[in-house]
Amino acid sequence: MVTALDPITHRITLAAMPAPLTIDAGGKVTYWSFPASSAHLDDAVRGSWGNLVAGKPIYVHGDTKDAAGAMSASLILTGGWRSYAGTVESFDALHGLIRLRELDTNKPLTIHADFSNLYAIARPQGTTQSPRHNMWGMSFGDLHPGDGVLVLGQEEPGSDRIRGLALVTGFSSLGVVVTPDEEVHWIFDAIGLGSAK
Repeated sequence: MVTALDPITHRITLAAMPAPLTIDAGGKVTYWSFPASSAHLDDAVRGSWGNLVAGKPIYVHGDTKDAAGAMSASLILTGGWRSYAGTVESFDALHGLIRLRELDTNKPLTIHADFSNLYAIARPQGTTQSPRHNMWGMSFGDLHPGDGVLVLGQEEPGSDRIRGLALVTGFSSLGVVVTPDEEVHWIFDAIGLGSAK
């Protein structure tokens, strides 16, 4: 949650535990926003510093803290969306629900996603589709318990579910192990919303 914005230094203060976190957004930062009604990755719109509002959540990715304790941002996403990394425990294709175990917290997560928001980084067997966003479309039938997945999602108000804008899998088939620190690169760079170069 943004608690303060300094338009002169482009510093952002975020509410965090155990202490507030300072973000340095004065360098090359890519801003993206997904409106609240977003249903697909194509709904992303370019953002800017001017989209930031105190009292609203943002998702920040960047370099580790500097000597002054500030994180240098390379990507800022507004609209309450963020990435989650986990392993599939079960899924209900009829209702579009995928149950995950989150990697960094070991908490169970329920993701609500439709067929058009499922992607694989490796071409699923038998697919005849062309890749979109540098990834391959897939179906619930391509998911298996134990698969590692990354999700771009948003908490659904009044629910314990995450609304999934994109679920990406296929890491284990390529021998790729994704850590929470790397997850944002896989999602945002693959779909063309990556950090400024």
